[in-house]
Amino acid sequence: MRRIVKLLLILTAFAIVLLAPGFIIMNGRNRNYPSHLILLEKINARQWRVPIVEIYPLPTALVPSTQSAVDVTGGTVDQVTIQQISNWFKRFDKYKPNESINHTSHRFFRPFLIANEDVCGTTTVDILIYIQSLPENYARRSAIRETWSGRSVFTDINLRTVFVLGRSSSSNNGNEMQFLISNENLMYKDIIQFDFIDSFKNLPIKSIGALRWIYQYCPQAKYIIKADDDIYVNMFLVVEKIISEIWQHPQTLACHFKKNGTSPIVRAPSSKWYVPNEIFKGHKYFPVRFCSGYAVIFTADLIPIMYKNSFGIPYTIVDDVYIFGVLLSGVKDVNYINYQRNFTLDQGRALKEYENKNNITHVVASSWAKDSMQRYWYATMKKLSDWAKQHSALSNSIGLGTT
Repeated sequence: MRRIVKLLLILTAFAIVLLAPGFIIMNGRNRNYPSHLILLEKINARQWRVPIVEIYPLPTALVPSTQSAVDVTGGTVDQVTIQQISNWFKRFDKYKPNESINHTSHRFFRPFLIANEDVCGTTTVDILIYIQSLPENYARRSAIRETWSGRSVFTDINLRTVFVLGRSSSSNNGNEMQFLISNENLMYKDIIQFDFIDSFKNLPIKSIGALRWIYQYCPQAKYIIKADDDIYVNMFLVVEKIISEIWQHPQTLACHFKKNGTSPIVRAPSSKWYVPNEIFKGHKYFPVRFCSGYAVIFTADLIPIMYKNSFGIPYTIVDDVYIFGVLLSGVKDVNYINYQRNFTLDQGRALKEYENKNNITHVVASSWAKDSMQRYWYATMKKLSDWAKQHSALSNSIGLGTT
């Protein structure tokens, strides 16, 4: 009897040794559990409650119905030859950054905290994606890395992605957040961070900083995609349906286009989008055409123009109006192609479309809810065209052959 009791005690002690560490870690009770991991768990749990990135509310009722849009469901380019596809990505000459430019003289200049000058290096870059993100939005950046922006999306099209950040606005955990950002960058080497507090009013610093980084460190890029971190971009449709249309047109932007005189100027001082009366004085609507900034696909020959113009053109409060409108307002032969019907901020509608049996019409869609990015991506992989299957590294690896 004593031997049996002794044996049971030994087995119980052994079980406690094996199971206790997992139990303690799972319940976050271990005082040796790294504090930065606890902080990251809290941030990730909290950030999905509501959309963090807010989009400027421009009423679609004011957009003329005569504006064109591309029907991405019509026609295919499945028979496009390899040579033709190559042409889409070799039409632009690489510009040489002007070394005489004094970047520090820019009123929005801020030094880099993390620069990652070698993201592009001397390699071919067909598409550069830059995501404007907040320091706290680690989960969103991870979702984007794991889905549509990875280098391994295509077999024969070279992508590079960077995330543009400032410093955390939190006074309580700013140092811990910076520690997390530094660790994240050590792992992925895709963070571009500037020395300013990341807030809505500092958007011009972030936007101009992104233009400066591209101008200095990735002049070989042929196309640029700018997106917010709560946006899903269907890269297969971008190439197959948009780049295939714009490749012969220099200085071109494809976006949710806003025609001159259709978007109201907010004059109420209490509004986040308040524009003082002295800016666009006498106007009720923005007197420039521009792209809504949540996602814009444009030819890289516009980068030196936009960045250089930003030195002399006063900032006009609303970021997308300034970057994708005002900076280009005096430039000849700039082409805006309206993809309003193919870009949506209605996440529910877009997910329903992606996950049902119909063709996908939305190239760009809002993706603020938890797991929505993965849902879009999974549905995208199930609906690849024959063209996309031929050029997708992922479809080849999981055996999605052409039909």
